[in-house]
Amino acid sequence: GFPRENMQHIRTTLDFALESLRRYYVMPHLAIARADPGTALYAEAVATGTLVTDHAVANLGPIPIDRFVRHDIRTEEFTPEVLERLSDAFYRRVIGITLAKTARSLFVRPRIALRAVERA
Repeated sequence: GFPRENMQHIRTTLDFALESLRRYYVMPHLAIARADPGTALYAEAVATGTLVTDHAVANLGPIPIDRFVRHDIRTEEFTPEVLERLSDAFYRRVIGITLAKTARSLFVRPRIALRAVERA
């Protein structure tokens, strides 16, 4: 989510990434834009009034990221929380598509699965 983006831009990008995975096996990676000090994005976020530094991150991992100041972006179109929910939903879909493609591939080519079991 950049300050000049809207939700339609973001959804179009996510849909493109998922379709690329479905059709071409391109594994997508999603990163939420951070406006770190000293970057052009930080300057743009300050200039447009979209910089947020008080956003708490949902910390589910072993790294205590809640100890760091986050420089996120909030616009009339989206908030950091909305972007995090979109990211979670996106990765759930990526996992589902990947599992379905793997299962289909193993069903069509069972020897691959048998070889993997034999080697284990």
